[in-house]
Formats: sequence, structure tokens, C-alpha cells
Amino acid sequence: MNLLSLLPLPVITAVCGAGVCAAYIEAPGSINGATINLDGELYYPSNITIERYEPWKNTARMIIRYHKRLMPRIHLSDSLTGSTTIEEVYGEKVKPAFVTFTGQKGNIYSGTVAGSMFSHYNYRGEEEQKRLAMLEDKKIEFIFPDDNRPVTGSTKGPKTLKEGAILQIQTDKRAFSYKIGSNCMLLYYFLKYPDEKEAGIVLDLDKQPGKPDISLCLSASDTFEEVMTMFDPEPYIVFTKKSSDKIYEGAFFGYLYGYTTDPETNDAQEPNYTVIFREKLLSIKIILPLISQ
Repeated sequence: MNLLSLLPLPVITAVCGAGVCAAYIEAPGSINGATINLDGELYYPSNITIERYEPWKNTARMIIRYHKRLMPRIHLSDSLTGSTTIEEVYGEKVKPAFVTFTGQKGNIYSGTVAGSMFSHYNYRGEEEQKRLAMLEDKKIEFIFPDDNRPVTGSTKGPKTLKEGAILQIQTDKRAFSYKIGSNCMLLYYFLKYPDEKEAGIVLDLDKQPGKPDISLCLSASDTFEEVMTMFDPEPYIVFTKKSSDKIYEGAFFGYLYGYTTDPETNDAQEPNYTVIFREKLLSIKIILPLISQ
């Protein structure tokens, strides 16, 4: 699906009252692939499940679930709904949050949201904290990718990635390959439900070939300060082609960072990083091993 087909040109309609006229922006037809900025907090596509989205004129009703694995046994979950109690958040008839769109600038739609945000985190499978915050005219932005790559998958991705799988990655600067278990380790791979046509991935990459002082990492964030935290968002794969049972291709959203660490940093100090380069991820081809290893 082409992103441009989902981003309508601003529809300007005069809404007049008491002698004052204002314009409204028609809601986007889809919010797939958008990063959500809710009052300064960023929610990335790899961790978002759009449970409901119903645009109408300059408004939309929506239910959005967010899940982020902070550490192997610590998980954070948020739910944007119209619920007024914690019990309603996961009830059979969940009320949607209500968004009014008020502006569009390029690939960014802005507006206000009314509803609630339910947050809780799990440690070793047990809920440690719950919080329901009511939202009334909070600022919200939907930040779409700034190009016309697909944001909705057209084919299901592989169920799992195992040792021996080859990842051929294209950035805006170069192409390179990694082999899981050889020059990179797979830390986390998850298909997004229910369609399983998009996925998040976390890799531990070997250092820059020929430059052992430069470390490499992949992230969905365009801010390196966020990359170096437990809230670092995963790069996002949108699967668009399945050539065989072993070969999958898709758009790849995020960045490749190369950075160095101050050699004088000790265990008692915060590491001092220097970013050497940042490249935009464009696409990925996954070649599964012929024989499971």
C-alpha cells in the first residue's frame, strides 16, 4: 500500500460561528506506520497495535495498545481508549478515545485527544503498577514516514528467525549483510498480531568491519540519547514479498548508528558516546537457512 494514497490533501472547510471562521483538516484514512507523539511521549509502530481506527471528517475514534519489552522480564503496556475505569480498559465493549485533527504539515498530522491512558508494567509475569490517567484535549501527533514506502504489510513474515538466517539490509548509504550466529546475535524478533505482516527486531551487531573501535546498532529512534536507554524502540519491518518459503523481503524503518565509546569511561561513570554516522534503513531481505540449525 502506498503511503501517499493514505495521506489526503488538507480539506479546508469554513466553520463559522460568532463571525469567526476556522478550517479543519480531514483525518488520515489510516494511521498505519505512524509514530504517535502523545503530549511529548513517543510511541513507535513496532510496539503499537491499532485495535480500532474510525476516521470521520476531521475526527477519529481509536483504540491503541502499546507493548514494550524493557528488559527480558520487564514489560510495559499502555492502552489509549475512552475508558473511565481500569476495569473498562480490557472489557468486551471498550470505549474509543476521540481525536480531533487540527493541522497537517507535511507528513505530520496534529490534533487533540480526549480519553484515557492506562499504563502498567509486569515484572516476571506479575503486575507491579497500574495507573489510569484521564486525557482532556491533550496534544497528539501522528508522524508518518517521510517517503512513499509501504506502511502496511502484504504478506506474512517468517514465524521465527534462527541461527544461520541471512539478513541483507539496504540503507540510504550502502548495502550490507549479517548472518545470525556469525556476525550478529538475534535478541528479539516478534511478529505483530493479528495479521503477522509487520515485525520488530532487535539485533546485537558486531563492530564495524575493519574499524574495531566503532560499534553498530539499529534503532527506530532518530535521537541517539534515546537509543542508549531501555526505552530504545525497535526497527520496524513491513513485509511486502515472499519469494519462497525461505526468502522474505520488506521495507525496513529505522536507523543504523555507528558510534564510539570513550576509552577512559569506567564502571562508575556514565558511558560517553560519540556518534560517527547515522544511516536511514530502507529495506531488508531475510533468507532462512535451508536446514534448521
